[in-house]
Amino acid sequence: MFLNLLSKSEQKKLSMIELLLHRKDLDSRNVADKLGINQSLVEKYLSELMVEANFLLIDYYTGPNISLTLAPSYAIDELYSHFLARAPAFQLLETLFYSDYGSYELLGVELNLSKSSVIRLIQQINAEIKKYDFYIAKKPLRIAGNEVAVSQFFSILFVEKYQNKQFPENQNLEQELKLVALELQRHFPVAPYFSDTQKLIIMIYVHMIREKNGNFLVMDKEEYPLIDILSKEGKSRLSLGRFEYYLTHHVFNDGESKEEIGQNLRGIFTAVFDAYGYEPEDFESLFPKILFQYLIGVNLQVPYCILNNYLHRFVMLQRRIMTKKIYKTIEIAFKKSTLGDKHQENIEHICYLFSNFFPNYEEKISYKQKVFQLGLFFDTNSEHTEYLKYQIEKFLPYEIFIKIINPLDIFSIPASGDYFDLILSNISIGQSTFSLKYKEYHFIDSTLAPQDIDFITAAVEKYISESAGELSSQ
Repeated sequence: MFLNLLSKSEQKKLSMIELLLHRKDLDSRNVADKLGINQSLVEKYLSELMVEANFLLIDYYTGPNISLTLAPSYAIDELYSHFLARAPAFQLLETLFYSDYGSYELLGVELNLSKSSVIRLIQQINAEIKKYDFYIAKKPLRIAGNEVAVSQFFSILFVEKYQNKQFPENQNLEQELKLVALELQRHFPVAPYFSDTQKLIIMIYVHMIREKNGNFLVMDKEEYPLIDILSKEGKSRLSLGRFEYYLTHHVFNDGESKEEIGQNLRGIFTAVFDAYGYEPEDFESLFPKILFQYLIGVNLQVPYCILNNYLHRFVMLQRRIMTKKIYKTIEIAFKKSTLGDKHQENIEHICYLFSNFFPNYEEKISYKQKVFQLGLFFDTNSEHTEYLKYQIEKFLPYEIFIKIINPLDIFSIPASGDYFDLILSNISIGQSTFSLKYKEYHFIDSTLAPQDIDFITAAVEKYISESAGELSSQ
């Protein structure tokens, strides 16, 4: 990710939005504690967002907790598009993508920034992008370095910023490039999805602009045929041959490495099937598509996202424990494989592919699996305990089994054989005159606080990790 290309305040503001989109039990003080900032700053950010972000619905006056949701008809992609459009660093990068500049002053005039601000911004950008083998060069100011990395970076940037809905130039050009994309798709080893076609259009566009400015993906003596593309600046010439070479050698990864990756990926999926005792009948027919999607994601010289860390979000926001156990099994199998890059994003990519290609897998195996058992043991009335149960179900990021233990029935509990992974109670263990069967016991007051939700979440995640580890070792 390129989060550090945002200002510190914008980073905190984005983190606050991401937190509040999936935590509904926090007030401004809780948010301030989690982000390490002042409570007044949280309220300032919320006030600013109510003015500048029409895609968010914010209410922190009505109830004790902050309510922040996406407005109707908006997806979370709008959030990252908003920050990319406003950030000076990304504005500068996009400006240099289209043309070189002879001086800091001229670039500053274009961006409405002072010379000193432009210099500081370029230093900040280079500190982040040089690790990926490209940078902003001087005399003239331009994007330089590894052309594959440059093309990948700007393709991902434009996909996130324009969301495949607002093409950088115009609709006519998009239609022309779509025809080119459909022609290029004959090189795809499997039929692509609609989203793949949209991303390919952006990739071709980036390739076209870079070639127009004298930057080529493939530098050799071979003559590649050119086609004419009509853009807003007139005709541009596009070398399809160079782009085809890039697709086959840098994206689809033909050759021995592709075969090795395929063997490892198959081994990871097989490890999951073995652990849970069920292999889908259509696995063999689906595997070429799984491998294709994986290669597209890992054959990158830059991170797969600029700000929109969608794979991480997809994995983290899964509420079903069975799904989380499968993901943990994938992580264990991945780390045992010989795949080179043990990056978390690659693990999350495989989890994402598993859920997309086998969306009903957990329904086939859930009857064999034990679920997390939470017991609520309170010496208050039943309405109060039911309300606590409702709060946990609402705020906990997992779906678990919750049982209310009636204090009047305590003598029947040992005989019932119930076992709880966690008991939540306002009665200390020393005060009880019976023996409950449990793994963990957490004392709370009669109200549920955010830190109690955090404690339950941690207990569930520990349970997932341990049970997945046991299954993988069998």
